[in-house]
Amino acid sequence: MSTPLIKVSNLSKQYGDLLAVADVSFELPPSGSIGIVGESGSGKTTVAKILVGLERATSGKIEVEGQDWSLPAKNSKERRERAKYLQIVFQDPYSSLDPRQSIGTALREALSISMKDSDEVIVRASELADLVGLPQRILELRPAKLSGGQRQRVAIARALASNPKALILDESVAALDVSIQAQILNLLVDIREQTGIAYILVSHDLAVVRHFADSLIVMKNGNVVERGQTEAVMDQPNHEYTKLLLASVPGPGWVPGKRSI
Repeated sequence: MSTPLIKVSNLSKQYGDLLAVADVSFELPPSGSIGIVGESGSGKTTVAKILVGLERATSGKIEVEGQDWSLPAKNSKERRERAKYLQIVFQDPYSSLDPRQSIGTALREALSISMKDSDEVIVRASELADLVGLPQRILELRPAKLSGGQRQRVAIARALASNPKALILDESVAALDVSIQAQILNLLVDIREQTGIAYILVSHDLAVVRHFADSLIVMKNGNVVERGQTEAVMDQPNHEYTKLLLASVPGPGWVPGKRSI
């Protein structure tokens, strides 16, 4: 059996009297995809933030390709090294983009962390725009000139700048129209097929997870209440909470759009 890309064991996070994450465990195989689902306040985003070092776990263990990531990175060198393995894309791309920077500048800045040759950085920025389906002219624009879907593509491109082995998508399509959601999800599927990247999809929307994740865990009040292969859990849920989440999902005829990027 191959070593998991990411292995989370008994992860917990306490905020005062609130146990936001309680003994969460899961594995992500290389090039795999897992959904972490639950309503607001379930603890799923806290798990995501712990994985990328934005929060510190109270207890538990995180391993990435066998390396212990349980403690935050000690210095900037270690943070840069970890960025080669794992990146995150949040729900609101506008807040994560500098409104004063052009898109090209933002991508080149992200690339310069790991690439030192300025000519190579320029070429790679152009390649990233192509990879996420953005026309080259957009590199000269600032975020305010872009649509929500275009800004989210920029956020994905910037996250891919370090060529990570896994990408965490924290409600990354939740704020977009359904048709744009479909385009972004299909784009991410295409990128996975091209690069072999793995995904952790954090979402309240089981319909999105169904069409994207190989397996899933369902969280409620910080606890994992159900887990398994996505189709199996959604076709035959065991926990009442999972059944409640499924009750809000569109019917079986719903498909998140065609593959028109």
